[in-house]
Parts: sequence; structure tokens; C-alpha cells
Amino acid sequence: MTWNLILNNYPDPGSADDFPFVSWLTRSVDWISFHPQDYRQTQSDILLTYSLSTLPPPKWKQFWSLKILPEARTIWFRFIYNELHCNASISRFDPTVPTTCSLCHDPLEDINHLLIHCPFKWSTWHGVLSRFAPYLEFHPEDVESILRNLSRFDFVDNTRLLRICSHALLYIWRAHWRYVFDGTPFLPQQIVSTTFDKLRHHSLH
Repeated sequence: MTWNLILNNYPDPGSADDFPFVSWLTRSVDWISFHPQDYRQTQSDILLTYSLSTLPPPKWKQFWSLKILPEARTIWFRFIYNELHCNASISRFDPTVPTTCSLCHDPLEDINHLLIHCPFKWSTWHGVLSRFAPYLEFHPEDVESILRNLSRFDFVDNTRLLRICSHALLYIWRAHWRYVFDGTPFLPQQIVSTTFDKLRHHSLH
């Protein structure tokens, strides 16, 4: 009933009446002033003790403090820990799924290939990074280093670079699976435009 009330749906008549509690909670100063970033900062000590952490604590603090879309942060986090699926991983428990890349037909689609090294994906990254810093030359290994290590580069706003990469990662991921499941064409230039349009919109809020 609690979520029905919060989402303005009609409550289940058979449920306990928690309207007074929810009304108080959603009107409290703590609820109104709640911000996910503040919560992440208060929980940083717990988050930084994650047993399989691959980044040093300062990098994790930077990661959790970035103003990026929640879905982008989730995908990025799972990429760091190799918890995203690709044909290579799916084929381990479903032998009917080939390990080849769905787009370029490379014989092995691991997660680095799916998100970065596939020519279709690299064309997208190249478009994004060329638009961000046309005076620099990036390579696939640079993108992997940015995503896995939060690497820094000279002559750029590195915080903005990380935010841009988080958006590009999200829309590449979405476009890939739309192609796989729906047959929607994977269009690198369209993803580049979407990345910057959504980033601009998110920056205004």
C-alpha cells in the first residue's frame, strides 16, 4: 500500500491503513531534502570497503559523487566488476548462443568488445570524444582506462569527460540491445547526438 499511495494509486482496501505514516513521511523535512548524492556520501565508508573493490578509495569517492543518471551509474559499476552480460558470457550457460559479435561478427564478443572495441561502438566513442575534445586523439584503450580506472587526461575537464562517458556508455548499451532484440539499426551518429542532448538536459536539472 505504501508504494501505491506514493505513486498516487488507489490503496488495497484489505491492507493496513498506513496513510497517516506515509503522509507524515512524505511531508517531513528529511524526505523533502533527501538527495541520493548526499546518501551516497554518508554511506561512502561502507561502499569503499567492498571486498572486490578494483579502485582505490579516492577514485570510488569520485565515482559516487559524479552527477550522472542512476541507470548510467549502475551499468558503469557493473562494467567495472565485469557483471554485464555479452554473448561470450551468455554462451557459457546457453550453448545455443554464439560467442560472435552481433554487429560486426567478430568471433568473440566479450564485454570490452561489446561496449568499446566493436567497430560500430568505437565509431560512436570516436564521435563523442571528437566532439568533446577535437584537439585530442583518443584510442579504444583510453576509453577502457577511463571506464575501469577513471583515468585523467591533460587539457580537458576530467569531471565532464567522465559524465560524457557515462552517458555514452548508457546509450551504447541501450542501442546494442535494441538492435539484438528489436532489430533497431545501430546508428553511431544518432547515439552521439543523443548523448550530448541528454547530458545537456540532465545538467539543467
